[in-house]
Amino acid sequence: MAGLIDASGNLVFTLIVNSMRGSYLAQKDAYRAMVTATETLAPAYAAVAAAVEAGEAANAAAAMDRLTAEHVALLTGRAGVVVDGEGA
Repeated sequence: MAGLIDASGNLVFTLIVNSMRGSYLAQKDAYRAMVTATETLAPAYAAVAAAVEAGEAANAAAAMDRLTAEHVALLTGRAGVVVDGEGA
């Protein structure tokens, strides 16, 4: 993760991640489901990236909302649960 942060060259990103690092490490077991769900999350990340690259702000926001819902579902042990009429 440090390599990605350094490669960004973004001081604000670096400061934000550094401020979160202690909290993340203290709860790393809770995040395990999220960071190991590559098959579930990769398409959601790809959808966000495609919408951003295409300059489609509304689609990017909707894709980010779906990605966030996937993360929440994984963190709360509710992956696959229907939320607001959509699969989580």
